[in-house]
Amino acid sequence: MDTVATSLADDEEWELYNDDGFVYKRKKRRLNPDEAALAAVVARPPSMDPETEERNRRERKRKTLLRLKERYQREIDRWELLSSTLRAMEERALLKQASSVWVMDTVATSLADDEEWELYNDDGFVYKRKKRRLNPDEAALAAVATRPPSMDPETEERNRRERKRKTLLRLKERYQREIDRWELLSSTLRAMEERARQRQEHEETPSFGDLPLSSPEIVNGSLVDELLLQVEAQEAIIRDVSNLCDVVEAMCNAQEEQMKQSFIDLPIWASPHELIASLCVD
Repeated sequence: MDTVATSLADDEEWELYNDDGFVYKRKKRRLNPDEAALAAVVARPPSMDPETEERNRRERKRKTLLRLKERYQREIDRWELLSSTLRAMEERALLKQASSVWVMDTVATSLADDEEWELYNDDGFVYKRKKRRLNPDEAALAAVATRPPSMDPETEERNRRERKRKTLLRLKERYQREIDRWELLSSTLRAMEERARQRQEHEETPSFGDLPLSSPEIVNGSLVDELLLQVEAQEAIIRDVSNLCDVVEAMCNAQEEQMKQSFIDLPIWASPHELIASLCVD
């Protein structure tokens, strides 16, 4: 209690003093009324003219509006990011749904085709052909003909090597066709770039703003020439793009045919043992 009373007594005798930003404690001193009024006037914040106050108010308002603008811009960016993410998710869902529908249609078409086609083994060369109805005698003859003849190991090895050689030749031809198509596409692109560069280099026709106004015949002739050049350039670009589209379409068709051919070229084995033996040999 004595300590608290002493502390309160000390606080009543001391005061905080601000000496141009430097704050410290000093002993309180008693002031007469005139000195007290003078101290109150000195402690009062300096009054500014209305123009300065208005300028400061506008500056504070501008800073506040800038902060609000930045905050709202961040909100808008977040909403745009969320919207783009949702759109991407919807597009992926639509693509997945479309791909599943396409796969189901492809499977259904393949099943329908399998009912009308049959695999035929012509001395090791297996391909598909249309099913044809046979009478009992022809069916028995076909069964005997499709039965693989018993061959000695040397003949089987020779036939296996021949099949392997033909398969490698087909792969070589397919890859060579792909290389030729890519070379054609690359040469077409290079030709387009070269023509565009040549047009830029040889384009010396003045612009519309630089044409002299005093000679209308020259102006009309230059305008016609420039328009003709523009039309020819656009025609060349359209022709090049059309050629590129044809090349891409041909590549897609070839890829589709290769995929179909990979399923058509599947061999047929009479038993699982022959399948395992063929896989081990290959």
